Amino acid sequence: MPNDSSYLPSSQRRFKPILILIALILTGSVAFYFFRKGHSTDDKSAESAADAAVQVQTATLEKKNLASTVQAFGILMPDVGGAETVSLTVPVQIKHLFVAAGQFVKAGQPLFEIVIDPTAEAAYQQAVTAETLARGELSRTEELLGQQLATQSQVATARKALQDAEATLVAQRSMKADLKGNAVVAAHAGLVSTLSAQQGDRVVAGAAILQLTQSSKLTAQLGLTPEDARLVKPGMTVHITSQFDEQAAGEGVVTQVFGIIDPKTRMVEVVAQLNSLPTGALPGTQVQASIQLSTATQWAVARSAVLTDETSAYVYQIKGEHARRINVTTGIESGDWIGIEGKLDPAEKVVVSGNYELKDGATISEEEKADDKAEAKPSEKEADQPAEKEGGKAKAQSKPASAP
Repeated sequence: MPNDSSYLPSSQRRFKPILILIALILTGSVAFYFFRKGHSTDDKSAESAADAAVQVQTATLEKKNLASTVQAFGILMPDVGGAETVSLTVPVQIKHLFVAAGQFVKAGQPLFEIVIDPTAEAAYQQAVTAETLARGELSRTEELLGQQLATQSQVATARKALQDAEATLVAQRSMKADLKGNAVVAAHAGLVSTLSAQQGDRVVAGAAILQLTQSSKLTAQLGLTPEDARLVKPGMTVHITSQFDEQAAGEGVVTQVFGIIDPKTRMVEVVAQLNSLPTGALPGTQVQASIQLSTATQWAVARSAVLTDETSAYVYQIKGEHARRINVTTGIESGDWIGIEGKLDPAEKVVVSGNYELKDGATISEEEKADDKAEAKPSEKEADQPAEKEGGKAKAQSKPASAP
């Protein structure tokens, strides 16, 4: 049978392949359009499902009194104002020492026993005899004046000599009275911080024998970086804790900020006077200090609640079932909290976990707390009890009555 195309004009036979190609292209385009439309719908459905599936944890927005602080480390040392140097006004020899450096003593407890130097005894005896001689010389001069054998000037000179002799004797007696025998005792309770003399030593008048520090008067010598030291001023509050026991804590105030960097530690020294001491605090205890720079009452949230991008810091608040982005400025950071300021609504909760997955207007699902889940879901044992009771009733009803 002859082909039908042979009966077509030559012009139509020439355009037939082109028409077929155009038809195929149109068919493919339509198929591709519906294919892409279906995938787009699926993507939007997936995105909507994803938005609805974002689970977050929230916290109530509240104001707190936050404190800006700097941290420092140091050591407890005796207060210079609470240290007393024990010395004697006469030369002595240390016969016996009753204490050692680092020992606590009570008020009135013997510290050491002495033997007064012979020269000091001789000086006292000389003062006694000089006073006796001057008194007698004044009496004789006054008798001679009565006999007109002496002048008023001679009497005045004799009286002046007696006054000098009496003053010298009083001073010598005062020196001996300070000793209260041969034992020197502690004037108050404290710590023997330094011991400058040893048993058997001869000590000149006025030389330091030991240093007694009141145990209730300690200072904290702290080291700060130069950057932090510039922020610290005298009068700022200091919180002290022992590096070995966080429960041992005390309070004080900054009294001095040095203006030089220690060449060994590369730190600036800061001294704090302690008003209350950590439990069991001793000179030499290593401590950690938190110096309070400033305080302010601000909206406080957990650090994890604050996010940042190229524009600003921000948080998410929950309004209804949607997340609302709020741009904020951060303030004082204190412990686990950070202060924020912005157009915040105190009635709306703040997202503290899961906020990295959110965007403005996203639908959220707040997670239940573990305690809430435990209360909502009865235990298997409790769930089985009603079934057991119902089964028992059914058995009781089906059991035939026994014959009389």
